[in-house]
Amino acid sequence: MQGLGTENTGDTVDIQRPRSTVNLGSVNTKGNFIKNRKTTTFNSTMTAATVTIAGVPKTVITVTLGAPTNGSGSLRVSGTAATMVWTPSSSVTSLSGVASSLIPTNETGTVDRDF
Repeated sequence: MQGLGTENTGDTVDIQRPRSTVNLGSVNTKGNFIKNRKTTTFNSTMTAATVTIAGVPKTVITVTLGAPTNGSGSLRVSGTAATMVWTPSSSVTSLSGVASSLIPTNETGTVDRDF
């Protein structure tokens, strides 16, 4: 996973695997975790699980960050609680080929410090 420092409140997360991008869209952390115009790469894991919400099966993707593999000197510590925003990609499809909605989705649950 790569994090890109873009501004004071808008660092972007890019999920990748060796030699390719996992096109899930982008996540705006709403926090300043990486210095402006710097990149940090992390070892991470990604899992998918199916859950039923209001009688409809949905896939939940969980990404867990590990230790940084490069760019650790570009990291910042932020104590600000924020709600991250995921903007999906139309490249994400259901098993039947239906494209994902492009409507940004806010993180659910209690507003917290994410990193």
